[in-house]
Amino acid sequence: MSPSATSNAKPRVVYRSSLPTAEIILKPDTKKYPWYEFAIHPCSKRVTRNPEEEKVVEDTFKAFSELPPEFDAWSEPLKYAPPEFFLGWPLDMDLVRAYAFKHNMAYFLNRYTKEGVKITGGRKQAHEVTPDDALHTNRTIRLMQDRLMPRAKLEEAYDVPDDEVRFGAIWSLCSNWTPPEQRPTEEDIARLQEELGYEEKPKWRMTTFA
Repeated sequence: MSPSATSNAKPRVVYRSSLPTAEIILKPDTKKYPWYEFAIHPCSKRVTRNPEEEKVVEDTFKAFSELPPEFDAWSEPLKYAPPEFFLGWPLDMDLVRAYAFKHNMAYFLNRYTKEGVKITGGRKQAHEVTPDDALHTNRTIRLMQDRLMPRAKLEEAYDVPDDEVRFGAIWSLCSNWTPPEQRPTEEDIARLQEELGYEEKPKWRMTTFA
């Protein structure tokens, strides 16, 4: 979280439709953040981007350990309304599996033996699982998400390693538009990090809808 975040009554942002102001408005440096030029956000006239522009965003956006003030809607100084960022961890299926077994929510698919006998799936403990059993990924993740709400929810973001798709999911704890008093504390984050099994602290990643 940004150390300069304050408990203002409303976000410290301006929009294209905002009235002129004498205050200095913080604007992202496109040389430092080349992806920003092609981002879709409240102050942008963009509604889409071409494949070449999308590649720039994919190649140059990197997650932030600390959210820069120009992207924190609530921090000082005044800034152009930023795209949405989420604070969280990339979805890790090894950690999902371990968490699911621990909390009895590992859900497996139905399967058939070579002889054609149906083996019913459903929730299983680790000692009940055979090499032939396949985890029902979507069902297990939904059960896990139900348990973690409202502390964390799944969002899609940039700079999430995933071999199968262009983007990846993260466990989001809050966004850059979440009021400071509603964001998780360092103690909250540490507890959830231990609960989920992550070694690194969460980072800020931009939504794929930007």
